[in-house]
Amino acid sequence: MYLKSTIDNIYTLLSTSAALTARIKFFGRGNLDKSHIIFPFISIGAPSDIVNAQTIGKGGSDEHTMNLPIYVGHRSRVDEEAFNEMLQSLDDITDICRGEYFSNSLTRPANILTVRTGYEIMSGEFLWIGEVMIEGRRKEPRLKP
Repeated sequence: MYLKSTIDNIYTLLSTSAALTARIKFFGRGNLDKSHIIFPFISIGAPSDIVNAQTIGKGGSDEHTMNLPIYVGHRSRVDEEAFNEMLQSLDDITDICRGEYFSNSLTRPANILTVRTGYEIMSGEFLWIGEVMIEGRRKEPRLKP
């Protein structure tokens, strides 16, 4: 349940950011498929959830570690323009997400694990795609069998 609420809270933070909405046309969730995306875009990818037992026995707790990719894409006929817009969007995303608890969805502040970039040329335009990988942790009581 915490994964959905965390993604919803991240989506709300990003899609209501004045810095991003001035530059981004499409905010989405789910898998990244460039053929169906309106550029420029931000898309929250599928999270992974790793569970680590913190205590043993009845009443124990688990710590969930979530890794969540956030993709950003810009395109332009001018390579430098698309690249600079993508870098600014990546910078804005890291500023918004770093240290956030996302409305208490997490029990520890979010970390930025990686920021990656790549590009391709399609129909005479430069397509720059960036990825911010966020790590979040949440401690929860262990579910009883």
